[in-house]
Amino acid sequence: MKNQPKNQKMWIRMISLIMFSCISGAAMSQFYYMQSIPRDGHLVGLKFHKTLNKNIEYSSYLPGGMSAVYNVYGNIKLNDLWRLNVEVPFVIAKYDEYPEDNQNGLANIYVGLQKIVNESGTKNVAFGIYFPTIGNEGYSKSEVGAISNFYHLTQYVQGVNLYFNFAHHRNAEKGAILGYEIGSDIAIPTESGSDVEFFLHYAANGGYNMGFISLWTEFSGIMILSEEAESFTDRWINQLSFCGQLSKGRFNPGVFYTLFLKKWMREEYNGVLGVKIDYNF
Repeated sequence: MKNQPKNQKMWIRMISLIMFSCISGAAMSQFYYMQSIPRDGHLVGLKFHKTLNKNIEYSSYLPGGMSAVYNVYGNIKLNDLWRLNVEVPFVIAKYDEYPEDNQNGLANIYVGLQKIVNESGTKNVAFGIYFPTIGNEGYSKSEVGAISNFYHLTQYVQGVNLYFNFAHHRNAEKGAILGYEIGSDIAIPTESGSDVEFFLHYAANGGYNMGFISLWTEFSGIMILSEEAESFTDRWINQLSFCGQLSKGRFNPGVFYTLFLKKWMREEYNGVLGVKIDYNF
């Protein structure tokens, strides 16, 4: 080693540092639709949502095979109690039968704050704003985004939309995964003639972190508070997700599959396939 050129030693040190950063540390990123969990550090990631259509009579009129949602997000530590949450969703909407309705572009960008409210760090509150970056040029991006991620419906509805959430999680480097959250969403349209809409959102997860991989299920849903419905159950839309993610190291890829619990959604869609990767630092 003493006879190695300086530049060769430098490259060895850089490669060793990169390898160490990829295998060291333990992440607690066991969430998919639910709000990101505060941790001792920063997190950035990318999610991919793809709704799987059923082969029914009018399936050719549904968003096509290229349609999907990509979501870049971050949970940035500001201090011991406060976190900055940011989400930037990008929607690809393709229609085989109606190519004139194709759209690509941003949905509503979310910026919010999250505060830890107990000494153990298991409870937090969050609040933020969805900025109206989806635009009002047609409905295609809203349709693709809302079906693949209706739990965050206001992210795909044109307007200045507000988000409030309370969460309690029991996540460790190894052991049981338990958590729940509940909150409200307020959709404030920027177009005249539209009404303000109110939603309740709720979710819970449970599973096990084996140290190198985490497996859990995630139940999530929304309740429409402001619209009239023929029956009380028509106000509810629920789903169940099956989740698996590597939990050791700084890079944590995961795969997810979501089943719709609403009858009309089950009749049109097989579910939602999701992939995400988190980087903790």
